[in-house]
Amino acid sequence: MVVVDASALAAIAFDDEQAPEMIALLEGEEMHAPSVFGLEMAHATLSRCRRSPGKAERFTTGLRHVLDMPIVLHAVDPLLAFAVASE
Repeated sequence: MVVVDASALAAIAFDDEQAPEMIALLEGEEMHAPSVFGLEMAHATLSRCRRSPGKAERFTTGLRHVLDMPIVLHAVDPLLAFAVASE
């Protein structure tokens, strides 16, 4: 089991130079992420599209690919997240 975040999977979605390494690290792993993962990926994709409008179609295709991955999402308690972040 591995907990993934948007920055790690953005490398795969956007075919960054770290993509092969991320793919190798995640191969055969059961992936878990907080329930906000999809929103974080959408935000990362929007940022990429704004920086490179000519690649927007490629970036949105990558977003769809990552969102189709078998990732177990977990609910996040905002108050608990706040408490942990405050410590």
